[in-house]
Amino acid sequence: MTVDSQLLLPFAGFTALHFATANALIKAGIPPSKVHIIAEKLPSTVNALTVSTLGLWVLFVKKNYQHSWITAEYPKLLDTIFAIHGGFTAYDLIVMLSSKETSHISSWLHHVFGIAGVVATRALKKGAYYPACFMPTEVTVVSSNLLYLVQKFSPDSHELITAIMVFRCILFTVFRLPAGPWCLYHAINTVPLVENGEKETKKEDSVFNRVKKRLTAFVHHFSELPLIVKAGVICNVSLFAGLNTYWTFLTYRALWRQLALSKRKKLTSAGNIHHI
Repeated sequence: MTVDSQLLLPFAGFTALHFATANALIKAGIPPSKVHIIAEKLPSTVNALTVSTLGLWVLFVKKNYQHSWITAEYPKLLDTIFAIHGGFTAYDLIVMLSSKETSHISSWLHHVFGIAGVVATRALKKGAYYPACFMPTEVTVVSSNLLYLVQKFSPDSHELITAIMVFRCILFTVFRLPAGPWCLYHAINTVPLVENGEKETKKEDSVFNRVKKRLTAFVHHFSELPLIVKAGVICNVSLFAGLNTYWTFLTYRALWRQLALSKRKKLTSAGNIHHI
């Protein structure tokens, strides 16, 4: 597989934005040791707002997968979203590798499997519905970046930090936590039901029978995907659903600790999740 030029363009753009931001921060008097990771916050926010907004557009405005993920054509806009996100993730991996601040293992898993998923999907153009479901979740990066910056530059703004943590919990609960379950539910619920060559439309079936038919049809259609696509979908959906649940738990734990520590006036800047 040749290097995808459509990934190189956003990679170059985010890298250029990083250096421009870093240069501005240095001129503003920010210590060079802190500039590298702080400069990452602008490119990551731009990517988060871009891919989450466009992802929501594909799923809920254009409704490309409203009726079925099996018969839907691979949307050109989604291909662009994957290219942008893939280019950003490549840039962000370099930032993480060169940063003095240690990134959590979950961030590494998210980035490595994420870029592998979008690159493979763009090449194979199969099973694109599944990574598409997770594009809107990137919006949570905005709240994490905001929290990081306030904790760095205004650590005594206790009420503001708490408010941002609440906002972050809301975003994680609305976007990240349900992404995996909703993705699978919609995939199963919209799969075509076929019996004897015709679509099955019996409404008198029991709930159990309807669920059984849906699951059987889903397994049948899913099994027809290429092996590499099946393996990728199972791996990434399971991984990202698990990570999203774990991260949501961390945001609530951090908020709980912030509220508890506030009462004792011993506040901390811990509790942020970088790059997520």
